[in-house]
Amino acid sequence: MKAIRIDRHGGPEVLQLQQQPEPRPGPGEILVRIKATAVNPADIYQREGIYGYSAEFPFTPGMEGAGVVEAVGPEVSHVKPGQAVYCLGSLTGTYAEAALVTAYQTVPLPHGVSFEQGACIFVSYTTAHLALFGRGNAKSGETVLIHGASGGVGLAATQLASHAGLNVIGTARTHEGRELIQAQGAALATNHQDTDAIMEYTQGRGVDLIVEMLAGQNLAMDLELLSRSGRVMVVGSRQSAAIDPRALMQNNADIRGIMLLHMPLSAMLDVQEKLRSFFEQTPFKPVIAETFPMEQAAQAQKKVMRGPAHGRIVLRNL
Repeated sequence: MKAIRIDRHGGPEVLQLQQQPEPRPGPGEILVRIKATAVNPADIYQREGIYGYSAEFPFTPGMEGAGVVEAVGPEVSHVKPGQAVYCLGSLTGTYAEAALVTAYQTVPLPHGVSFEQGACIFVSYTTAHLALFGRGNAKSGETVLIHGASGGVGLAATQLASHAGLNVIGTARTHEGRELIQAQGAALATNHQDTDAIMEYTQGRGVDLIVEMLAGQNLAMDLELLSRSGRVMVVGSRQSAAIDPRALMQNNADIRGIMLLHMPLSAMLDVQEKLRSFFEQTPFKPVIAETFPMEQAAQAQKKVMRGPAHGRIVLRNL
């Protein structure tokens, strides 16, 4: 089979398309024929060896994908060959024509969701659900500010929050991004620096919850936008941040970190059941910005880091 392999840290040039032996599922394992895989910033961090992301060389990158179950190993009875699934991680990496996963790393593809869309569910939607409801304790009627709302996690959070009855404010750098945010359920779409528009929308009260993708850039400003007992959910950051602790004290506010990889499997699986109902009962679907063939993985990763994000970047094997 064809797979992208990395044998050293470096730039996009270290992503090499190679022929590899097709893995065989062992006890408790499943072989999935990968139709599509989503490109995540974490894939780039792993390639570069930064932010604590690393792997044993050589390896195939990829945290998520969607495809068809091709074979199951011993001790697997709840999954059958021919089922369309998406993956919650993998054992061998999803930048490949096939990947091994454990028995509980596959979830049935929701009805009406394509392989490309299914490849984007795990990281974006599970992270967004954790930020909003698992850690953020969001309640219907509250106001949530989603920074970077035109990206993968941001759009997922916008859709989920809107469906749950929250008042959604989304920020994006471009006019195109702001139009996309509103089409996905935001009541207000603005530039992240337009704090006047945000405070005007809340009639000076501030927002109850912030989902933050670039904490190093925005965290100090976020604390000035919170209502009493407001919460900031830190989903991403590429630099350190300096804040005034009194901004937390004066509003009894919280800052909470989000790391999907620390989420227990049982909680992940519970969220997938909720997401399946969400996709099958609403018109919302993952937004695909652009697809690339697998052999153009380097170009796809460049696109992810270059931005601006207007949905997810996907590699396809179709």
